[in-house]
Amino acid sequence: MTLKTFTEFINKLQKVNKRTSDLYNLNVDLIDFTDGFNNIISLMLEEIFNELQVDIIEWWLYEDVEKHLFNEEGKMTDDLTKIEDLYNYILTLKK
Repeated sequence: MTLKTFTEFINKLQKVNKRTSDLYNLNVDLIDFTDGFNNIISLMLEEIFNELQVDIIEWWLYEDVEKHLFNEEGKMTDDLTKIEDLYNYILTLKK
């Protein structure tokens, strides 16, 4: 997957996740739709990336934390704030 495609993919997922979250806050029942959508996304990610890469992508997308990785001593090793940095990092985790 190219950086351009990956960036578009991540941006679109973020937009869908934001809309879904907004609708949940309005108590709109979307479970049937979102479960199917999330399954499709998971299948696609698993086909393209290895397990560790998928874990990092899902962490980046769904965890509300600073997008930094740290070593055992607590020193920041990677700043994954930008999509480009995430992309470059997951490429180091070869299939």
